[in-house]
Amino acid sequence: MTCSAHGLGRALFPAALLFLASCSRAVVAVKPGYDSANIRRVALLGFADFPSVPGSGESVSGVFEKALLRAGYQVVERRRIDEVLKERGFELSGAVDPATARELGRMLGVDALILGGISAYAPQKKNIVFVDIHEQTQEPIFEKETKRLKKGDKWVTVEEEVFKGTRTETRVTKMPQTYIQEAEVGLAVRMVDVKSAELLWVGTDFEEALNVQAAAEIIARRILNAAGKTRTKR
Repeated sequence: MTCSAHGLGRALFPAALLFLASCSRAVVAVKPGYDSANIRRVALLGFADFPSVPGSGESVSGVFEKALLRAGYQVVERRRIDEVLKERGFELSGAVDPATARELGRMLGVDALILGGISAYAPQKKNIVFVDIHEQTQEPIFEKETKRLKKGDKWVTVEEEVFKGTRTETRVTKMPQTYIQEAEVGLAVRMVDVKSAELLWVGTDFEEALNVQAAAEIIARRILNAAGKTRTKR
């Protein structure tokens, strides 16, 4: 079994980050000394739509936002974030430079920014295939035989049906079978310090579930839990 980092993109694991990984779980790299207790208020800058799936970014953003709230973070309303981004004309397609991070942090009143990308997004699919069903039937085989029998002082000819065996027939019919392909979601997420623009942690994960929302919820919970494991106890 191998561990893989789905959709990490470029330069997401600087040498200064502590790499934490386990198969079938979120792959997370955390900055040494990072204390999640110091991060109380965050702004989720959202996820871009997965190619050819409009609305996927907004859907995932909503799921991750709820996960942040459940994890105890104060989260800036997305409408306020959109207003600030539009007002300042910020383009957040790649890395966040220190000046932009500080400006966003000041305007939104947050300790950190959270950015993400979608590396996989496929809703549940139902596929119908036709399968050959073989049915066998057996029928007895009888043949007529002529025999001479003596009845009293006379010989008579009689016909009798004699069992000779069975005949097997195979009938093939095509029956529809429904196969369900589970929904798939892959995410790459990072938290950026607004004062230094340094990465506090980056995480990636991939999950299959009954629907994309359930898969995204599992991923969000695992990434945040993995990043929170380095929290300093006070």
